[in-house]
Amino acid sequence: MIGFAALRGRPLLATGMAGLVLFAGAVALGWRAGEAPHLQAGQAPATQWVLPQLRTTDTEQDTAYLMTRRPWGGSTAFRDPEAMPPTVSWQLAGVVGRDGRWFALVAVGPQPTAALQYRTIGERLPDDTVLVQIDTDSVTSEGPQGVRRVHRLFEKRP
Repeated sequence: MIGFAALRGRPLLATGMAGLVLFAGAVALGWRAGEAPHLQAGQAPATQWVLPQLRTTDTEQDTAYLMTRRPWGGSTAFRDPEAMPPTVSWQLAGVVGRDGRWFALVAVGPQPTAALQYRTIGERLPDDTVLVQIDTDSVTSEGPQGVRRVHRLFEKRP
């Protein structure tokens, strides 16, 4: 205790010296603890990362799938009560997004044997109106006098 006689009566200096000794010991013991381990000779190298290939779409297969499943119900699910009946029997059967493009899936003819056709914006519909807008649950067509009509997939329920 001869060496510590100078620290007697100075508790702050004694605490600081003890902390310094403790810090130096931690640094000495942990100096090599953070190094990464060396690779063993038997480990495989990392493989090169490759993007997956895009799938091509088959619209005929999609149409056949929708015809068998009928995901939106029967013919009453597609009626717009505010609109006049069209001259050619057709109704909106779905809205499909493929490869960044939107298509309206149109059922033409009587319900059990209706033929499904894809239409995009600017194309003519079976009632001779032009498709001007496609939304997620409806499409908008424009007639010869500039009258627009909205065709909905689902009826509005009050």
